Amino acid sequence: MLKFDFYLSRLIGVVPNLVFVSSLLYATIRHELMDIRAILSAALARTLILAVFSGSYFALITSISVSDQTSLTNALIAIAFFAVFLETYPRLLKWLLPNTNRLLAASTYNYDEVTDHLRGQFSKCNSYAELNELLDYLFHHVIRVRQYQLFLAENQENGPTRFVSLTSPSKTFDLSGTAPLSTQVLHGNSIVMIDETVPELKSKLEQNSAISCFPIVFNGAVVALIFVGRSLTSASYYRYDDIRLMQWMVSEVAQTLQRINMLEKLHQEMAEAKKKLSLLNVMNLYHHDIKAPLSIIDGVVSNDLYDEEKRRQVILEQVAWGSHLITTMARLLNGGRKIKVERVALAPVLSDCAHVFSRLIPNLHTHFGPMADIDGDAEDLKILFINALKNAYEATKPGEEADIEVRAWAESGRVYVRIKDSGVGMNERQLESLWTGLESTKKGGSGIGLQTIKRIADEHHASISVESVIDQGTSLTFCFPQQRQ
Repeated sequence: MLKFDFYLSRLIGVVPNLVFVSSLLYATIRHELMDIRAILSAALARTLILAVFSGSYFALITSISVSDQTSLTNALIAIAFFAVFLETYPRLLKWLLPNTNRLLAASTYNYDEVTDHLRGQFSKCNSYAELNELLDYLFHHVIRVRQYQLFLAENQENGPTRFVSLTSPSKTFDLSGTAPLSTQVLHGNSIVMIDETVPELKSKLEQNSAISCFPIVFNGAVVALIFVGRSLTSASYYRYDDIRLMQWMVSEVAQTLQRINMLEKLHQEMAEAKKKLSLLNVMNLYHHDIKAPLSIIDGVVSNDLYDEEKRRQVILEQVAWGSHLITTMARLLNGGRKIKVERVALAPVLSDCAHVFSRLIPNLHTHFGPMADIDGDAEDLKILFINALKNAYEATKPGEEADIEVRAWAESGRVYVRIKDSGVGMNERQLESLWTGLESTKKGGSGIGLQTIKRIADEHHASISVESVIDQGTSLTFCFPQQRQ
C-alpha cells in the first residue's frame, strides 16, 4: 500500500512496528513471556479503563460553564480525577482483566484466582490418590502440558537416593550424592530446564519426555521430583504465569506429601494396633486353655495315680500342647515385625488356627482339598482366620454347642476358604453395614475384629462373600488369587 499516494500512506509501515515495539516494551516491563492473545487482552482491559476515565473527565469539563472554568478549577478537577484513577484502577483491572481474557485469551488463566483455589484443594489432600488427581488438574487443564511425572524419594541406607514414580512404581532411577545431577537437583529449589542442565540430568529428562524438573524440598531434604513435559499449546515455551504457578506449587506439594506420609504411617500403626487388639480379644476366650496344661501337670505330679512312664508321657504331652499354644500367640503378638510376603500354604495356616480353638469348639470340622500356595503373610493370615473363627464361635445360639466347618479348595486358578457356622445369623441391615465403621453385629462388640478381617483380606487382594440367614447361621467365603496382582 506504500505504492499508493494518499495522506495515510506514510503511517502504514509505521503502525506494525509501533504495535510490535509497544508489545515488546510491555512484556519487558512486566518481565514475563506473553503471547499475542494475552497482550491484546491486557491492552483491551487497560484501554477500556482509560477510555472511561478520559471520557468522564472531558464530559465533566464540558458540563461546566465557561465562566466557571478557571485554571485553579481545572487543576483541582484534574488532581481529583487522578487520585480517583490511582485508587480505582487496580480494582477495576482485577475485575475486567479476567473478562477480557475469556473473550480474547480463553486458554490463559488468572494466576491469583488459580492459586487461591488450589491452596484450599492442597490443604484437603490426605492421600496419594487425591494428590495425583489435583496434579492432573493443575498440569493438564491449567498449565496444559503433554505429560508430567511425580517421583517420590526413598532414602536408602549407605546408598543413592531412589526415586519411584507415583503412578508407575516399576519406573525408578537413582541419584548418588556426588553426581553432578545431585548437585543441581538435590541441593536446589528452583526449576531446572533441559537446555540449561548437566548432561546426566538432561538424559533423565529426555528418557521421561520432559523439558523441566522441579525438586520438592522439605526441611532441607528432597522428598520428590516432578518432571514436566512440553506445552500442549503451539508455544514451545512456558509462560511466565506457568513458571510462577509451578514454583508456587512446589511448597504446597512438599507440605502435602509430608502430611500424607504422616497419615499413612498413622494408619499403618493403627492397623497393627487393631490386629493386636483383636488377638487380645481372642486370648480372653481361651486363657483357661493356657493354664490347663499347667493344672494337669500339677495334678499328675502331686498324686500317685500313674506309674513313672505314664506320668512322664502325660507331662510331655501337656508341655508340648502348652508350648505350641504359647508359641503361636507369641508369634502373632510379636510387635514391630515387618510384613513379609512369600509363598504360603493355606492348609498349615488353617490347621494352626483350628488348633487354637480345638478345645474351645469340640465340633470344629476341617476339610482341606488340594490347592496351590498363595502370595501373602502367614502371620497376618492367621490373624484373619482366628478373628473369623472367633466371630463364628461367638455367634453360637444361647444354650447350644458351636458347630463350625472350615473348608478350603482350589477352583479356576483361585483358592477359596469358607468358614461356616450354625449360629444366630444376621439380618439385611447388619449385612449392609458389616465392614463399615467400628459397629459390631454382636452386643457389646467393638467391630475391630471385622475391620481387621477386611483390611488383611484387602492387603492380600482377596474378596469376601457373606451369606447369612437368621437362626440358621453365617458363611464367610474368602477368595484368594494364587499370585498377587
